[in-house]
Amino acid sequence: MSKKSDERIILLKYESENLQFEKYAKIKVQGSSSLKYEKKNYTINLYNDEECKDKSKIAIKENWGEQSKYCLKANWIDKTHSRNIVSARIARKIQQKYGVLSETISNGLIDGFPVEIYANNEFLGLYTLNIPKDAWLWSMDKKNSNHIVIEGTSYKDETLFKKTIDDFDSSGWEIENGDETDEGKKIITEKMNRLIDFVQNSTDEEFVNNFEEYFDKDSALNYLIGLYVFDAKDNY
Repeated sequence: MSKKSDERIILLKYESENLQFEKYAKIKVQGSSSLKYEKKNYTINLYNDEECKDKSKIAIKENWGEQSKYCLKANWIDKTHSRNIVSARIARKIQQKYGVLSETISNGLIDGFPVEIYANNEFLGLYTLNIPKDAWLWSMDKKNSNHIVIEGTSYKDETLFKKTIDDFDSSGWEIENGDETDEGKKIITEKMNRLIDFVQNSTDEEFVNNFEEYFDKDSALNYLIGLYVFDAKDNY
């Protein structure tokens, strides 16, 4: 599998000191620039039946709760397999200090742990099993049109807040949680253009005075500081 559109059904067997189970799973490759790497990232959804109609929720890690969707990260360019998880745990401590996203499982940050992966008895190497960027990470309801997460995936005028969005699909933004229908994208575009217009066209005085009508100040400052602490170039 090399494209996000590829999807397979597999039988997945999980073994640890405290947990063993066998489930059917839908598996897809995951990522953006990492899709070109030899070792892929995967998203897995667990089911009780081979037809994958009956979702199965498993508490793989106690404080995560019972979930059916997980992510397997190859960390192809990180031999330590720690950058994602350690950075997220440091960021979570910062979020906890300021009470940001305290109602979520992990203050809005992913978490994970190392696992060894085999496919048809062939050792594929070390991965980390992570919380996916999904509704359950942010304690959101996929059916609520106001529960939206989008991510900038490329440097464009729209993602740099220099230009409002005309066509969402070519804007450099990607929906992580929210309605991905044409109507949903229209609503998200309207919300984002309100924000982009504020950043682009407000005076310095207007920006300072009205900032908290558009952003959570603690969250925005934490994010900005985090970029410099972690040298997180992909996130600028």
